[in-house]
Amino acid sequence: MNIKEHYEISSTAWKYFRKYAEQLPLSDDQWNSACKEMIDICNQYGKDVAQFASGIMYQTMLELERLDKRMKIAEM
Repeated sequence: MNIKEHYEISSTAWKYFRKYAEQLPLSDDQWNSACKEMIDICNQYGKDVAQFASGIMYQTMLELERLDKRMKIAEM
């Protein structure tokens, strides 16, 4: 297990979350960009940590989606 890679993935996920959380609610174009960026982030890590990277980025995306929906409902 490479702790440094796990730390880097966690740090990247936090930066990704912060970047998009500050823009909420997101437009369709912003969501498309967020999805593409998530895929790029997941693809930059090797086999050894790919599952961890995919999992943490997926959960980060789910949380952004939850917050986005809450904000859109509040605006109604």
